[in-house]
Amino acid sequence: MLLVASFIQGASFAFMGPARVAMTGDVVSRELLPNAISLTQLTVCATQIVGPTLAGFLVATPNFGTEGVYLVTAGLTAAGAIPIARLPAGRPERRETRGPLEEIFDGVAYVRRSPYLRVVVLSTFLMIMVAMPYMVFLPKFAESVFGVGAGWLGILQGANAIGGFVCVLLVARLRNNTVLWRIRILSAAGVALGVLVFAGTPNEMLAVPVMMVLGAATMVFQTANMSMALLLAQPVYHGRVQSLLMVSFSAQSLVAFPLGSLADQIGLREMHGLMAAATAVIVLWSMSAGRRARLQVQSEQAASGVGN
Repeated sequence: MLLVASFIQGASFAFMGPARVAMTGDVVSRELLPNAISLTQLTVCATQIVGPTLAGFLVATPNFGTEGVYLVTAGLTAAGAIPIARLPAGRPERRETRGPLEEIFDGVAYVRRSPYLRVVVLSTFLMIMVAMPYMVFLPKFAESVFGVGAGWLGILQGANAIGGFVCVLLVARLRNNTVLWRIRILSAAGVALGVLVFAGTPNEMLAVPVMMVLGAATMVFQTANMSMALLLAQPVYHGRVQSLLMVSFSAQSLVAFPLGSLADQIGLREMHGLMAAATAVIVLWSMSAGRRARLQVQSEQAASGVGN
């Protein structure tokens, strides 16, 4: 039953995630896109703070328990569908007659033709696969390394969300791709450093501020990514580009299995150290590839100017 529920949830998010971000690009003016994406990320952080707190309280309530929490969650999700159903119908710029695979391939070809966008999508894919599984392994880390239970796990998850909530405000007003790119690189480096420090954290008390820094860096990285992807892509390609970014989250779940097997062999701390090292390599590659993309764009613009 858990496998079936997980499959349905994963399929639902695969549809909802790209559509939500692409619709944001349709209803919000271009200069306000980073603000809108930041607001979306703030709601995600807020739910990660309020949700576990409320769930912990309800689980401990007599005659309520875990089953009641799932029923409340289902009811709130159903209620959230009501305003979605009331959204006005969109007016597509063109009618697509191609199949889903053709659309995906078209999106891949479009990203390949766009130097900056290509680096953003590829580096995001690598970052989410290599660095972001730290949250997947947090329950096992809390239990096996720190020797704490569900209460402290909730505290660590809450610290992660609070860090993201606070720092995502910093990028809410950023609308310049050059500044967003620098913030993106700095936040990715922060993720690498945070995972490395977390690997050597001796106890759960010291892990709380580390998780806050990790949450801040992770949320800023994701916010800058989505903002840049919308600003760099043409509106007609927003959905396809966001679908490609969503694939990275699915890949993260698949990569968790070999990473978990590696942790069984060498230990959780050592595995997190390797994740941090791999993330640092991705950051260095992103800096180099971004520099080459900028030079390529400048060269193409200069050539176009000469031709005109």
